[in-house]
Amino acid sequence: MAFTAGVVESSSYVRGIRAVFVLALVLVADPAHADPADVEWTWWLGSGGGFARAPNEDDKFVFAFRLGAAVDFKLTQFANPWHVGGDFELRWGPWLLAESRSDMQYVQAGLAVDFTQVRHADFGSYMLRGGAGINADGDPIMSLMFLGGIRYAPGRRNEKPKVLFSSGGRIYGMLASDFDGHASLTVGFELEPTWALPPYSLRKLAGASGGF
Repeated sequence: MAFTAGVVESSSYVRGIRAVFVLALVLVADPAHADPADVEWTWWLGSGGGFARAPNEDDKFVFAFRLGAAVDFKLTQFANPWHVGGDFELRWGPWLLAESRSDMQYVQAGLAVDFTQVRHADFGSYMLRGGAGINADGDPIMSLMFLGGIRYAPGRRNEKPKVLFSSGGRIYGMLASDFDGHASLTVGFELEPTWALPPYSLRKLAGASGGF
């Protein structure tokens, strides 16, 4: 009897989890298509920390605050074999970043490649940024960043948008260096503020720009 009761309880638990999952899909899903814009832009605030190394000095902990903006353009799309979230897409474009770190301040610019999905990035949205700039002392600096998170572009549900705004949040890792032996590795987050402000919805928090 105890075994039977356990099986029934386990079966009820599975059905409950399934019902919650189905409800979430119903709340978030939308039969509307999503059409990426020719041009999409965003801006963000961010913060992070990590370690910096200078010649003949011990590694030290640093923290930073950043403000940035980017524009990206259509590059290509390719089929998604799982048919969930729409086709995969690659986008590219320039970015600009100003960062104030506890040991230095600098401005950088460069190019980025974005990997996401047309309607909903079920596997996340990812970005690779490469760039160069100058610090407050006039020294050149180079960086490579990898980012992953959520991209939300509700305007994609319109008919053939040309330019639209995208928001979201992401985690980043950045490797930076100059030509004098200084190097740093920092991690943190970037957030476009309106994504975290009302009105709230499962679609917005999940980054669903169109139907699943």
